[in-house]
Amino acid sequence: MDEQAYDIVIRIYSNTFKSTFVEFDVAWEDTWDIFVYEPKLISNLIQYAIKQGWAYQQKNNKMKFNNATSIVRILMAEKQTRS
Repeated sequence: MDEQAYDIVIRIYSNTFKSTFVEFDVAWEDTWDIFVYEPKLISNLIQYAIKQGWAYQQKNNKMKFNNATSIVRILMAEKQTRS
């Protein structure tokens, strides 16, 4: 039995270049209450990445956020307070 720790990787591609993307790694055990494909969450992740310097209109630009569970939870909480 394989008992390695696995992560969920949310990879969002630029609408201009398929070689440009941002990744958010979330630990598997932390995803029981995270709906990773919720459109509003993805939108918030894109906005967050851009604010952190992701140049989505630049070819071959890649950005990665390791252990992004806390980022996702903060963005989910912001969404709930705005609703």
